[in-house]
Amino acid sequence: MGGYWALEFLRHFPNRITGLILISTRAGIDGPEARQKRIEMAKRVELEGTGFLVNAMIPGLLGKTTRDQGVGIVKAVSGQIAKASPLGVALAQMAMANRRDQNDLLPMVKVKSLVVAGLEDALIPFSEAESLAKSIPGAQLRLIPEAGHLIPIEAPEIFQNLLNDFLI
Repeated sequence: MGGYWALEFLRHFPNRITGLILISTRAGIDGPEARQKRIEMAKRVELEGTGFLVNAMIPGLLGKTTRDQGVGIVKAVSGQIAKASPLGVALAQMAMANRRDQNDLLPMVKVKSLVVAGLEDALIPFSEAESLAKSIPGAQLRLIPEAGHLIPIEAPEIFQNLLNDFLI
């Protein structure tokens, strides 16, 4: 959700931004089917709690390589999901379902920008990151092999090196 918030902040406070890093995100809104799924998940979590979320979310959040080889990561992320507040999950899903399309903002971005995507991201295909980077003047694009949606958790060393290179 950080990318959605970053773009909204940029829209309202462009003079307060000196650099932009977008990780595993998109500028556009969900299609009708995806939006409806978010709304249904919010309602289900409110009714049932978060017990079903681990099985529902892990395949989307973690890349195949991590799911196959990163038992500790799968266990840690599963634990975080299981402990999530039902109200927090429901509100987050509704916020994402109702977010604004930010594509019109991208050509006006005037700050150094980095777009990062996992090649195994099942939620947001890396092709969307390529499009996002092309729409932001001068943006750098970095695609991370063997990582899904949670790049900082799945490939922390690679991610940290990208940040270091970008921020220096």
